[in-house]
Amino acid sequence: MKTTFILLFGAVGGILRHILESTIHLSSGFPLATLIINLTGSFTLGLFYGLAVEKGISEWLRLGIGIGLIGGFTTFSTMSLELVQLSNHQPELALGYLFATVLGGLALVHLGDFAAHLVNIPKHKTSDSHNATEAYE
Repeated sequence: MKTTFILLFGAVGGILRHILESTIHLSSGFPLATLIINLTGSFTLGLFYGLAVEKGISEWLRLGIGIGLIGGFTTFSTMSLELVQLSNHQPELALGYLFATVLGGLALVHLGDFAAHLVNIPKHKTSDSHNATEAYE
């Protein structure tokens, strides 16, 4: 059952990535579509898992959306390939792309998790704290 949801949501994520990649092109060769996809995915994953922990979303849905939809939407391998290709011709731009992807991704996961806290401030403080990584455990 879990695998089925990961498969179905993953197909949707892959299709969404394809649509976005097909619509965003820069003449400079900078991989803007992949950067937008990965940064959007980072924020969304942080937000989703922050809310999932608080709301007690079922495991199959967490896996379907987290691994399937968002995992199918984002792409580390494409980023790596584009980074190598960019570094062959524009090493300074490649370095900026690397930093924007990694640091931006980390910052946006935290921002998404923070936004989840703002949206879901509990009425009664509990002893259970959370962060986005707890949903994987």
